[in-house]
Amino acid sequence: AFTHSISTEQRVRLVNDLVCRFDSAADECGVDKIKLLADRYISASGLVGGRLDHMGRMVRFALELQKQVKHFNHDHGTDLDVISSIHSGDVVVGTVGSSKMAFDVWGDTVTAANSILAQGKPSRGSILVSQPVFEFLQDVYYFDKLNPDPSSGSLHPLIPMWRLVGAAKQHLEVA
Repeated sequence: AFTHSISTEQRVRLVNDLVCRFDSAADECGVDKIKLLADRYISASGLVGGRLDHMGRMVRFALELQKQVKHFNHDHGTDLDVISSIHSGDVVVGTVGSSKMAFDVWGDTVTAANSILAQGKPSRGSILVSQPVFEFLQDVYYFDKLNPDPSSGSLHPLIPMWRLVGAAKQHLEVA
């Protein structure tokens, strides 16, 4: 990886630059950043004040992340990639701890979003969505059906999934 040839301070500056770009994209798309976990930027939409367009916001956010990574690569001479998985459903939200409290989400929906990444063997720049997201957005975006990889080693049932393959069919206004 490119980080082997640079100092720790430079790595921190680069990671900070990329995360700040993602944070700005989250704000612009109306998406809530939940946390960073190793190489994952975990986010959600519709947690506060429910949004009817939360699935569309997440797809627009995933598309914006691709743009931000492309600009980051151009600015820094890197070859990073972003792969997104999107699922919709109920979650439990809360803070844990008494010092340095952490905000987090839990539940089968979070597990399913993680399983999509594990089962999909995604190619560079993939945006993978679950069946409920596909069904809700199939008239707005173009998708290809993917076959889950049974050899992925996932402990969870295989999840039907789709890959976003085309730009929006029509422009929807964000409320």
